[in-house]
Amino acid sequence: MSFRILKFILRKLIKSKSILIKSDNSEYLIDNGNDAVILKINNKKFLKKIYYAPSLVLTEGYMDKDYELENASFYEFSDLLIENYNKYLEKVSKSIFFRIFLIINPFFQLNFVKRSKNNIANHYDLSDKLYDLFLDETRQYSCAYFEKETDTLSDAQNNKMNRLADKLLLNSSDNVLDIGCGWGSLSKNFVDNYKCNVKGISLSEEQIKYCNEQLENNKNKEKLNYFLQDYRDENNSYSKIVSVGMFEHVGKPFYKTYFKKIHELLSDDGIAVVHTIGNIRTPKLTPAFIRKYIFPGGYIPSLSEIMPAIERSGLIISDIEVLRLHYAKTLSHWFQNFKNSKDEVLKLYDERFIRMWEAYLNLSELSFIKGENVIFQLVLTKKRDSFPLVRKKIN
Repeated sequence: MSFRILKFILRKLIKSKSILIKSDNSEYLIDNGNDAVILKINNKKFLKKIYYAPSLVLTEGYMDKDYELENASFYEFSDLLIENYNKYLEKVSKSIFFRIFLIINPFFQLNFVKRSKNNIANHYDLSDKLYDLFLDETRQYSCAYFEKETDTLSDAQNNKMNRLADKLLLNSSDNVLDIGCGWGSLSKNFVDNYKCNVKGISLSEEQIKYCNEQLENNKNKEKLNYFLQDYRDENNSYSKIVSVGMFEHVGKPFYKTYFKKIHELLSDDGIAVVHTIGNIRTPKLTPAFIRKYIFPGGYIPSLSEIMPAIERSGLIISDIEVLRLHYAKTLSHWFQNFKNSKDEVLKLYDERFIRMWEAYLNLSELSFIKGENVIFQLVLTKKRDSFPLVRKKIN
């Protein structure tokens, strides 16, 4: 029965490529008039749940080697699936069942302080060595900005930091709050280049430990401070606020709280920049694989879900920029770095973890190429004239 369901799902989802499914002594061909990708089933038991969560089960099956792709990579196989999967989701999203799931979905994102800390620890408190193996030397774990085709990952990450500084109109008199400061490279860049004061906060113990260790050798360390702290516990005033790759962890039930807190902390003439992954279409559910293994409590919002909370907070949306394919390029670099470092990763984690991380990077890249993910950069102010009326340039 489960094998028949797999055949049915693949027949519905894959239209551009032939698939040959092998199981025991039987074979089944989905013929689309070209060379077939060969999918060999090693363990039929994993298929029992495929009808209820096909994307999760197929990804877990790859992690557990329940099937193997004899002549294609997981990226290539996922690429075949995702295009028609999006069309399937568009149909499903109009159903009453999907709307019920959307109503229930925020309950997966009840990210109170303790739960938020546990969610962050699940991902960001993994081995420091792991992140050194696939990120650039500054440990920027967010979308880079590729101004030229020849830009390296490091070039593009520096472009991103400079672009954020330009939007914040940074100067030496600024007092900056970095919400979700990561390993501190953005705040360090601000202090080194603009001589402003920066406070970085994060819920990751490993990240804050690393930031404070790096402070010892920083010539501007009196201008930098890092704290293990939730944004909801901050009470000081700041002329500039930046938040990169953190909003995805806030949770929809707390959007109002988040933007009200920014309004409360931002000075009257201040500027805040929120850089987040977003959905360019109607609201969707967090993929089950991502929710279970990668970012528990995480959610990719549509603009229609963000805007009401901003409007009610008293903040003004002074600018929105949408970065479309920059994150796909970033993720491609990360995957190649990870792939090239596989032997080193094996010293830290087992083969199943490696396959899980490969799936995470591959599926994330495809979500920006054929899925609905983009980057939103929101510039928020309290006054209409706090931010320039004309952009300098658009690359």
